[in-house]
Amino acid sequence: MMFRDRAAAGRFLGRRLAHLRGAGAVALGLPRGGVPVAFEVARALGLPLDVIVVRKVGVPGDPELAMGAVGEDGVTIVNAGVVAASRVSPAELAAAQDRARAELERCVTLLRGGRPRISLAGRTAVIVDKGMATGATARAACQVARGLGAARVVVAVPVAAGAAAEAVAEMADEMVCLVRPASFAAVGRYYADVTPTTDVEVAALLACSRREATSPSSARAPGVEGEGEVVMKGWTVDDVMTQVVVSVEESAGYRTVVDLLIGRRISAVPVVDAFERVVGVVSEADLLRKIEYAGDEAPRLFEGRRRRGERGKALGASASELMSAPAVTVLAGASIADAARLMDGEDVKRLPVVDDLGRLVGIVTRGDLLKVYLRPDDDLRDEVEAVVRDEEVTPGVSDGVVTLEGRVAQASTAEELIRLTRQVPGVVMVVDRIRYANDDRPVLATDLAYDAD
Repeated sequence: MMFRDRAAAGRFLGRRLAHLRGAGAVALGLPRGGVPVAFEVARALGLPLDVIVVRKVGVPGDPELAMGAVGEDGVTIVNAGVVAASRVSPAELAAAQDRARAELERCVTLLRGGRPRISLAGRTAVIVDKGMATGATARAACQVARGLGAARVVVAVPVAAGAAAEAVAEMADEMVCLVRPASFAAVGRYYADVTPTTDVEVAALLACSRREATSPSSARAPGVEGEGEVVMKGWTVDDVMTQVVVSVEESAGYRTVVDLLIGRRISAVPVVDAFERVVGVVSEADLLRKIEYAGDEAPRLFEGRRRRGERGKALGASASELMSAPAVTVLAGASIADAARLMDGEDVKRLPVVDDLGRLVGIVTRGDLLKVYLRPDDDLRDEVEAVVRDEEVTPGVSDGVVTLEGRVAQASTAEELIRLTRQVPGVVMVVDRIRYANDDRPVLATDLAYDAD
């Protein structure tokens, strides 16, 4: 399982945390990599964004392995197990902690720029990071948040090691994690884009969040961008796909694949190479060749290529021998309309979703594409209001059916409003009750009545 980047992970996390919208919470990103994730969470839920500054204390010679963490207000966490396993002496531990504290103070000064923290007193603190390997940083953040008066602490990450998630869950009131791999690798292993986040980028995201929170334009409906400019929100596969997806390696055995399909109640599974690129798909039909051609696997004279391939699969024992290749895939950034056309053209019910490098990032089904028609009427109304905001037209929405009622100057304006409204994802039908003062539409030859003479 892989996220495209930290922003994409944040958008997925924001959907999982939808229950916190309107709960008076504060999104707190862990600098640096957690802030882009937290920014998207804050934007999705309408929360103020701040940082909770905690610095990891890395093992000497292996700084990515955390043996503890330090946080604001003098909070210190020590992972005794890592310290013992790495044979770190008390003096080495103390020196590493001092370096981390110095970095913490520098980070606080740079990121806050003299501005006070957003008060957590009596509020829900939503601590967000890009992932957790040991959980030391998140645990320190929990202690810092409670020390600052948070009434409730929620920790949210896109990916985490199981042991780390369990350890953090004991300190937080709620632990939210999208993916807990059975065999956890480094956090960066689960991102296609692992470009480091800089202090400058963190400061920019905090500034952007403050502007959005204080700007009058922040209250505009989704789809509105800039003065007088309407930008339709185009739903993509990334918005509706299932991100937690199973796959098998090319070496996976026949029984392994069968067990996976039956256990997960799915009809097909993507096959990936060592770089998580999709190289094929094994379906139930592929596996059934072994039954269909049992004892009759040898090719016959004058037999077509397709039948020969099917007989070959009957002899297959691994995913690479059983799969159909090349796989029919769709990019995460493709529109849902493109995905629907691809499914129809290829006569498939589900598609592996890949990033720009062909790596597996999700699965989209026909049912996923239909989710757009489950959008709440209020969301549709907000987006349609953005379309008609410059005209004397009022939209009404009921069960996805939009009624446009009002008056405009030109007939062509009415037609354009109807066309744009139909393009809003989730609109089932548009009822036209718009009146106009002038019919400026071109007259076609078929509209003219000719005299017989």
